[in-house]
Amino acid sequence: MCALFRNKYHIGSKRYPGYDYSKPGKYFITICTKDRLHYFGEIENGKMILSEIGICLRDEWLKIPEIRPDMNIIIDEYVIMPDHFHAIIIIGENQYNNKYIRNLHRRNAMHGVSTITFVWQPRFYDRIIRSGSELSRIRRYIIDNPGKYQNKSKSIVI
Repeated sequence: MCALFRNKYHIGSKRYPGYDYSKPGKYFITICTKDRLHYFGEIENGKMILSEIGICLRDEWLKIPEIRPDMNIIIDEYVIMPDHFHAIIIIGENQYNNKYIRNLHRRNAMHGVSTITFVWQPRFYDRIIRSGSELSRIRRYIIDNPGKYQNKSKSIVI
């Protein structure tokens, strides 16, 4: 339900109430571009053709385990679509899972500055994956996504 904050409506979090997201686990995430603009490329004959920004997204996504070895991260299935990104990320046991240690550390997420400009949608979708069958179903959804994509023709020129 929407609530007023400073005379503006505030949409509550979609995150699972009471769940400790720092726990080891498997997570399905979806992040969209602002106004669903096609920053990442186009689909041709059921196959995603990445733009320069799409290639950058792919390369940076695949660097996460290298950049954050302290998080014990595994990149699982993912797909880059023209206007959004689906991925499964697995967070293993790590120093931040321990509440005592987690309270002592503050993470710095800035590892570099991109020269490519685009805008993400302000919110994202995430889902905690709770079973092997759910993991399989989501993997299949990700793999099949380009073939099912309906081009909504919001291409941009970069």
